[in-house]
Amino acid sequence: MNKPLLFIAACLLAFNAFAQPPRMDFVTSVKLDGVELAQPVNIQKLPKAFWVDGITKMSWVSECSANGEVYIDYKNRSVKLEFFPEDNPGIDLDGMFTKKTKPYRKYPLKAQIWVDWKDMRGFTESLKVDDKLIKPDLTFEEFKRIFPVSAAYKYPLDELLYEHAYPGEEWSGAHMHDVTIGESDPDIIEPPYMGSVRFFFKDGKLVKLQILQGIAC
Repeated sequence: MNKPLLFIAACLLAFNAFAQPPRMDFVTSVKLDGVELAQPVNIQKLPKAFWVDGITKMSWVSECSANGEVYIDYKNRSVKLEFFPEDNPGIDLDGMFTKKTKPYRKYPLKAQIWVDWKDMRGFTESLKVDDKLIKPDLTFEEFKRIFPVSAAYKYPLDELLYEHAYPGEEWSGAHMHDVTIGESDPDIIEPPYMGSVRFFFKDGKLVKLQILQGIAC
């Protein structure tokens, strides 16, 4: 075998050695109460429940991405609205958020929506992930049938950094699974740089759920 062919063969072997099988399923639609959250949303179309308890925090993040953020807490759920200039051309987001005048609800601004359900008690929303209805009593066995690739790859919360985000004995033995929002691609960047629907199971039952958007940097 000549040297060019040997070099190509060596490259292929190296690639195969480092190639990783897919660790999660990919979806292109995440609908909460009929609103598509897989892309920036006109906030005037959000369900009224998003605003029930009002704003708990409002800030302008100037580092890296220069975006506005609004945090809303409601019962067992917290929501973050993330506003980027590229989604809202011609609008002075900097002025809105640094002055904290809260006029954004009067305008058809677009935001990326993050949702964090603290637990599944009181979960009454309709959540569809690629037209698959996610119910609060979802079991891990059902999850495996719906999202087999994501189910096969577990993040044990006892061992990873998630123990810092979810402390306490109630998380002992729990495991986490991501379903990535986006088109499947062998070169794709996985969460946290892409959005995901994050499922938490313990003792075979769904105990927590998150809709996450990809971080900008």
